[in-house]
Amino acid sequence: MVAFLSSRRTKGFALAAFVLLALLVGLFVFRTIQTKRERAALLQTPAPADLSVPPPDSGEDPEQVPSFKEAMGYINLCRRRSLTVAEINRVFELARDRHYGLTSGTAMVVLTSINAPDQRDRILALLCENLKNPQSHARVIAIGSLGNMKDEGKAALLLPLLNSPNKNEREHAEIALKKLGYKMKKS
Repeated sequence: MVAFLSSRRTKGFALAAFVLLALLVGLFVFRTIQTKRERAALLQTPAPADLSVPPPDSGEDPEQVPSFKEAMGYINLCRRRSLTVAEINRVFELARDRHYGLTSGTAMVVLTSINAPDQRDRILALLCENLKNPQSHARVIAIGSLGNMKDEGKAALLLPLLNSPNKNEREHAEIALKKLGYKMKKS
């Protein structure tokens, strides 16, 4: 056995195995450092706007509206981390946009997706306020968001929307009411 361990072939094989192991460890360490740098860079760069949304009510190009791009940035940001209080306040400002329905709608989506129980009443008040938004896109998102928030007390605001002249509002009101536990008759 001692003769086997002291042979040149065994020593060469052991040296090759050691070099291979060292290369694998080095590659692992390099990849770990590279991944940490990529994550750090991702958190420092502004979130790119995802412009795969339907055209807005106003007919404007979403890429040309800075407030919409900012709201989309918050969607991407809240996927990566919790929003700060200042960021949440800015999203509330964007959700009150009366000129561009996609901005307020996108901001409402951000607000209903964040996990901020201390902001729930404020978010519900904003959604109720947006039921009167002049932009139909924003109203539809407010209706859907109220259903997603699952606050049965807001159902009274949704019931009149079942008779809305806007088909999207009627359909989304029906879906929201179903989420709140209402049974709908088929017409």
